[in-house]
Amino acid sequence: MEVLDPEGERVWARLAVPGGRAVCTSGHGQRFVTIAGRRLSHIVDPRSGWPTRASVSVTVIAPSAVEADAWATALAVEGAAGLGRLAEVRGVEAMVIESAGEGLVARLSSGFPEPRGEEDFPAWSREDRSPVRP
Repeated sequence: MEVLDPEGERVWARLAVPGGRAVCTSGHGQRFVTIAGRRLSHIVDPRSGWPTRASVSVTVIAPSAVEADAWATALAVEGAAGLGRLAEVRGVEAMVIESAGEGLVARLSSGFPEPRGEEDFPAWSREDRSPVRP
């Protein structure tokens, strides 16, 4: 499976997804609005009522499409800080892509398949799976 660059059209990563698994990607790569020169997500943070800014794109692999979609949207709001919550959920893994200075960085849950890509893809980072403290 290919994950597109959330801010362009090129392939950003290639994943080997195990059979019988569902994949969902959420973010503002395809659905967004530009207001006053700022790209705003279509995903709204329920805590603030404003478009989320925590992540650019989230790809989730889960046992079902419903679970993958729900987790992708939730992690789009929480960002990489939410990856720790997956320690409590069986069979769900995620890659959160966030802005980092002028570029992007991918943060992976510990069981997420190692992305395969071109030499210019960013370095991948495994996140600590300890629970997130509110």
